Parts: sequence; C-alpha cells; structure tokens
Amino acid sequence: MQKLKFAFDLNAKITDEDVKITFEKANKIINNKLENIIFNDSQIHRRNDKDLSCKRHTKIFYDDNVIPKNCFECYKVIIEPKTLVDLVKIYILFDHIKLENNNIRKCMIELRPNIEGTYKSLVYCSGLDEAESIFKKLKVIIDKTINENISIDIKRGCTEFGMAHPLYKDYKSNLMKYEKDWKEKEDLFDNKFPNLINYKLNKETIFGITLNDILTIRNWVCYAKLIGDKSYKMISEDKFVSSFLEKKLSKKIH
Repeated sequence: MQKLKFAFDLNAKITDEDVKITFEKANKIINNKLENIIFNDSQIHRRNDKDLSCKRHTKIFYDDNVIPKNCFECYKVIIEPKTLVDLVKIYILFDHIKLENNNIRKCMIELRPNIEGTYKSLVYCSGLDEAESIFKKLKVIIDKTINENISIDIKRGCTEFGMAHPLYKDYKSNLMKYEKDWKEKEDLFDNKFPNLINYKLNKETIFGITLNDILTIRNWVCYAKLIGDKSYKMISEDKFVSSFLEKKLSKKIH
C-alpha cells in the first residue's frame, strides 16, 4: 500500500479522478488480504515527535472544569470542507505539506453530540502568531489545489473549553487569562494521576498511504452516506458499514 501515491502538485488541482482511482487500488489490496474488518477510527493524524498531553488536559477539564495552563497558548487552524471528497483532498495535502515546525495535523468527521459541523481538518499551533502564519499559507495552497470556497479560520484550544468558558474562545477582543486557583488544582490532579504526565517523544507519522488511513476513509464514506453527502460516490460506491459510526451519529442527531 505504501507504494501507492496520490498525485500532488502545489500548483495544480487534486482531481476527483485521481482520488477515486488511488483509493480503489488501496481498497482492493485490503479486500484481497483481509476479511471481516472491524475498524472504529474516524480521524487521520499526521503527528510530529511532540506529545501535547491532550488526554491529561481533557480529563482535568472534565473532572474539575479547569482549562490547563498549556492550553492557553494552543491555537488551531481549522478547515471545514463541505464535502467528503474535499476532506480526502485535505488529507492528501496534509500528508505532503511542509511546515516549518512540522505541526500536528488531523482530518476528522464530527461525531460529538453537542458540536456543530461534519468534516473538519486541524493544524495545531503554538501561539497565535504561528496560527496566523500557517493560516495565510494554507489559504493560498487550498485555493490552488482544492477550491476557493472551503472555510478556513483560527480557533483557540478545544471547542468544549470555549463552550464552558465563552471568554476563552474570544481571543480577538477579550483575551481570557489563566485563573490563579487553577494552578493548585492542576498540581493536585497531577499527584493523583501521574500516569497521565508524558515526557516521552512521540513517533512521527510515516509519509504516504497507510492501512489506517484507508480504513478510516472507508468509515468516512459510510458517514457521508448516513448524512446524505453524495460526494462519497467520487471516492467509492462500495457498501461500507460501521455499527460504531451509526451509533455515534444517532446520538449526535438526537
């Protein structure tokens, strides 16, 4: 599968035809080698060697309603394509793009019950200046390689943080700052859950198409069918089924 390549040129459009042909070749390899696959992932990551300790940060938020200090410098460039085929094209772009700090990137389908949206791609940034710089670069590249109508913006930290603390997400006019009493809560939390503190380096994601990528895209195709996005036909008309996604999506719709 690693021998397969999506065509990519910074100065040319990623075509629907190339996306479909390459995906079908990859899917054929899977069908010839594997049977009865159950795969529940819905996100594709391109990781660098940094561990952002997101598991630790989200747990302290949900346990104690604390936004960790590290998250106050977390900004994301968020891209929200309207169709599945454009999400796959952003996945291709994220695999090829060269960023100065090799920022963590991910493409996903939105399954959280209380969060709006369907398709999302994120670039994780350390500070607003870096986010603004990457935003400008990505805007130009996306206009050239995909289309000019894709929504792209900057957001601060996790969506759930901004829902609980509205000032946190309003970084443009009223910048919320870290609350002093949260430091003590963070220290108590770390003493209680030392296993969530990770000092190790991550293993960087390998370049190119992987089994994980294609199985995730198969789940995306299933999701697109469930929400009525017919652009899935530009990728595959195979009947992919995921009871995991069906349950998740039913909760979101409810």
